[in-house]
Amino acid sequence: MLTPAQRDAYLARLGLTTAPATTPDGLADLHAAHMMAVPFENFDIHLGQGISLDPEAVYDKVVARRRGGYCFELNGLFLRLLAALEVEARPLLARVWLAPGGPHPRTHKLCLVELGGRPWIFDIGFGGPGFRLPMPLETGRVDDQPDGRFRLREDADHGFMLETGRDDGWLGLYSFTLERCWPADFELGNHYTATAPDSLFTQRRLAARFTADGRLTLLDHQLTTRAGGIDTTETLADDATYLDVLRTRFGIDLDVPYHTLKAPCPVSA
Repeated sequence: MLTPAQRDAYLARLGLTTAPATTPDGLADLHAAHMMAVPFENFDIHLGQGISLDPEAVYDKVVARRRGGYCFELNGLFLRLLAALEVEARPLLARVWLAPGGPHPRTHKLCLVELGGRPWIFDIGFGGPGFRLPMPLETGRVDDQPDGRFRLREDADHGFMLETGRDDGWLGLYSFTLERCWPADFELGNHYTATAPDSLFTQRRLAARFTADGRLTLLDHQLTTRAGGIDTTETLADDATYLDVLRTRFGIDLDVPYHTLKAPCPVSA
């Protein structure tokens, strides 16, 4: 568990001066604050540093060094914060469905939270078009959020399927069951995600962060800014100005020369 000093430093990292009320509204505010303050990113992989799941290493990276991370890091650390706030929660593993084909390995970590007498899903570590606010674990209910529409449906083979509404229908994001998972399960998923040649995370540089009125998404050199429901895309230069964008738009300071970053794979990979 986090120490009181670590808890307070973590909350300060999120822009909060006091702990939130452990109510649905209070923890929804915490969730949203996290999504805006701490970016999703995978740059340590492209610096050849790997991804450590040691709890203190993750805390140092995200809180002390003010970096971001991906699901195994961010949701793992967030579960420690929930425990420090005396909120009942545990991790789950999911299969992401955004890539063609499948089923894909269970390589996404999210949080199952018991709150207000009902189960919820919290997820501050999804780099795709996920939800800003926690969702009740309830099928058949459409959750209209500031950034889109979401729902959970029951899937005969895969348990719960999280979907987001699009103009042409519903897009599957990830599926999960309520099966209890253990540290070895997350170590295995993290190892595949961070090292497998066919993993999106070894092939692409990724970053994402919610903003007050939308979202920033970076895929290699393509930066997409969503504001007021409108997407604007620009191509970043392949030089040191790339690091400036990471610093000013995402709050990611790699503190390394640009040439140390591994080049993205070809688009056809």
